[in-house]
Amino acid sequence: MSSVLKCLTACIALSVAAISNPSTAYGAGRHESTFGIEGGWTSRNESAIAGIFYSYRFTNHFRLGADADIAFRNNNRDALLLDVDAHFPIAMSAKTEFYPLAGVNFSAWSHHIPANDIDNTDDVTDRYSHLGLNLGAGFGFRLTSTLKINIQARYSLIEANSGVRITAGIGYVF
Repeated sequence: MSSVLKCLTACIALSVAAISNPSTAYGAGRHESTFGIEGGWTSRNESAIAGIFYSYRFTNHFRLGADADIAFRNNNRDALLLDVDAHFPIAMSAKTEFYPLAGVNFSAWSHHIPANDIDNTDDVTDRYSHLGLNLGAGFGFRLTSTLKINIQARYSLIEANSGVRITAGIGYVF
């Protein structure tokens, strides 16, 4: 638990530094929307994930991001993962930014029992859903005025389903 507190403390310190820094080098800053696709990996079932994301930048140092991902079946588990996160962007140069993030997660996991493991031939699936918290960070790279890529790593604290997700995405800025 102390590593989570250290991560949270570092994110808060970086956010305070960003707010006190008047730099607006990264992109247009305020009132910017981004919509895109992403893919990556989750540690919960050690599989690939894919999905879509949207973010809206309210100020130079605050935006909200939402994403919907699907964790592909591996180890007889798959999931629908929905997140809403607050990002606190810090411009590193005219085209790059770092951002700590924190938010909430809804996970709907399915556990599949193969037909050959039970007496009848039907696939049996147990489904369970949980709410959790996200902590993480990401990097954004602006390729053009309307195209950017991002890389994120987040830890989701979820009852019986905690895990790491690492994603990379490409989005259209409008």
